[in-house]
Amino acid sequence: MQAWLSHPAAYLGSRSRSPTPTPMALRSPTPTPLALPTKGMDTSKYRSRSMSADSDTRADQCTPRERQPAGNQCRSGIHDLKEMLARLNKNDLEALTRIRDTLDARCQELAAATEQKEATAGLDLVGVACVKDASIMPTSIGDWDIGREIGAGCYAKVFSAKNRSTGVMTAAKVVEKGKVSNDNDWQNLRNEHDALRKVGRHANIAWLAEALQSEMRLYFFLDFVRGKELFDFLKLRQQNKTPVAKPAVEQISSSISAALSHIHACGICHRDIKPENIIIQQDYVAKLVDFGCACPRLELQPECVGTLPFIAPEFLMGTAHDGAPADIWSFGVVMLEMFSGLRIMSKALGWDTQEIPMKECGSMLSAFFADPLRGLVQVRSHVGTDQCSENDSLLASMLDAAPAQRPTAETLCRASWFDQPTTAK
Repeated sequence: MQAWLSHPAAYLGSRSRSPTPTPMALRSPTPTPLALPTKGMDTSKYRSRSMSADSDTRADQCTPRERQPAGNQCRSGIHDLKEMLARLNKNDLEALTRIRDTLDARCQELAAATEQKEATAGLDLVGVACVKDASIMPTSIGDWDIGREIGAGCYAKVFSAKNRSTGVMTAAKVVEKGKVSNDNDWQNLRNEHDALRKVGRHANIAWLAEALQSEMRLYFFLDFVRGKELFDFLKLRQQNKTPVAKPAVEQISSSISAALSHIHACGICHRDIKPENIIIQQDYVAKLVDFGCACPRLELQPECVGTLPFIAPEFLMGTAHDGAPADIWSFGVVMLEMFSGLRIMSKALGWDTQEIPMKECGSMLSAFFADPLRGLVQVRSHVGTDQCSENDSLLASMLDAAPAQRPTAETLCRASWFDQPTTAK
């Protein structure tokens, strides 16, 4: 039976789901003995003359002239199979049903594996080493031991991981290629890998230690960042009606300014800076994460990505030429929310209650912040707050409608938000 079950597709024209067994079409030019389960069956009555024990020996001894043509052998095999099937009776039904169910299950496994392979064909990242893994999630790959699951998304899961050679702990982002459902998601993965590979390691970035790929999965081993999202950090203080401490403001701003200065110097722009993509650690040191929208700053991808109102007006209107000033705009909106409350700009512009076309949003921002200091006053008056930083001119410069008028990240690294120097507690 082993020879028959090892390649079932060669012998079955189609899978049968009927309650009774159906004949199998023999396609092999050389008939192979069929061994049925012996439990509950009398196997002696199923052996035909051509399937006798010495048939193989005789076939080896005969001359080429005496050997039957392949067509005759096939017809002989079919005849023997029909003869065998004719001798079956109702007592054999249970055993044959088990055979059929086993074949059905194996065919389904092979079909699923084939479908998975076809779905992931060609889904490889350039410059990423290829490895072999199993159909189930492995516990180790390359030089990495993969630990417990610590998070999950639509097509990826995050695990703790440790490098066996260096002992470095990372977060392993494991992407199931077959679950990446559209080109945009696949492009985001390319963006993330290419950007992180170019920017390398930095204290304020969740850097990429290594990337691997198999036929079915991508493995990104990223800097293990402990902390909470800036969004949650700000939300808690907003609920408690307590402002963010000055040392926290300075440290967070300094961290993100350093991260942006580094990636811009490497020729990369992030394009999705917002509180959800900034992780705050216990000492207020911040790290920039999620480079899925990143791209070369001077070779901008055509689609508009990001989250309103953090998208710069030039991106919304399709007039951007350099992604670095757009990152400064986004960072300015983050700082505005840190001082005046989450979603303050969306509330002031009415974007939290209605959907507005992208270009119209860009026009509104351009008009609002043509005079950035006046724009800040208008935003705060719309939501009934006058809370501001001690350096509103710095914040206003980051939100200037004209990209060329915004400060660079390098300039922000040397700036201070308060009149008096602050020290972290």
